[in-house]
Amino acid sequence: MNPFEKYSVEMINNKLDLTVLEGSYLPEIFPHREREIDLMAKTLSSVFHNSRPSNLLIYGKTGTGKTSTTTYVTKMLKEKDPEGIEIFHVNCQVFDSPYSILVEIANALTQTNEDKIPGLGWPMDRIYSELLKRMNRSRRFMVVVLDEIDKIIKKNGPDALYVILKLSDDSTVTRTSFIGITNDTGFLESLDARVRSRLNQESIMFPPYNASELRDILKLRISNISGSKPIDDSALNLCAAIGAQEHGDARKALELMRIAIEVSIRDGTTKVTDKEVYRARDKFEMDVMREAVATLPPQSKMVLLSAVVT
Repeated sequence: MNPFEKYSVEMINNKLDLTVLEGSYLPEIFPHREREIDLMAKTLSSVFHNSRPSNLLIYGKTGTGKTSTTTYVTKMLKEKDPEGIEIFHVNCQVFDSPYSILVEIANALTQTNEDKIPGLGWPMDRIYSELLKRMNRSRRFMVVVLDEIDKIIKKNGPDALYVILKLSDDSTVTRTSFIGITNDTGFLESLDARVRSRLNQESIMFPPYNASELRDILKLRISNISGSKPIDDSALNLCAAIGAQEHGDARKALELMRIAIEVSIRDGTTKVTDKEVYRARDKFEMDVMREAVATLPPQSKMVLLSAVVT
């Protein structure tokens, strides 16, 4: 017998698809983010008047919807003018240097693999010049989203961001605007006056969700799960309350609900209750702790081990 049989049967029978509870899922409706969406749209709409929009800085705590909301707004912007607008989303946790970011954008503007710029080997001035050529050839308005923009500064210093932002002025044909996303509310203070002047941004703060708002988000997502197991109102409220305690973290509330449903399936219970949510929380926190310990350097692991032993 296939060992997965007893765990998959309920998923198959009820057509359960929990992807709507995953962090990567992009919804069409964003409860309690209408104000932020409108502010972003108002700023970016300058492109339709043939004017370069101001740069934007989106900041707020983890799980407040910054990245998903920005992805949604830029997707809608692209849909409004698919031929005239280009969107580039760069994760600065992955591409954390001016070199890698410029190469990523340049290669996204490339039609063939033969024209791809290598990840290493080119001098910086050559990459910059080549990117400007490709930008001007495209003759499109460009929006570059720098997700976790603070990582660039922390690794390379303020000059690294200055080089990237300079594209706006040096491109003679293509207009370019930047959207920075950060969890660091003190990000602007980490920049010197020269870089702040170059950024010249409008800022939009995403406040933490409260328990009532998180409940609305959970209810909406759950309503999109076909064949969902029955979920007690108290379990829904508990997920929302735990997320609210974690500085209004919608991502955690959604992840807890997803794990609670999976726990219920594995245990063969008829519905999701507080019990499954508490078990999901314990599993979530254990996974986070395990990951944190795994990433410690050997010396820190030895210190931790000695503390446990004594």
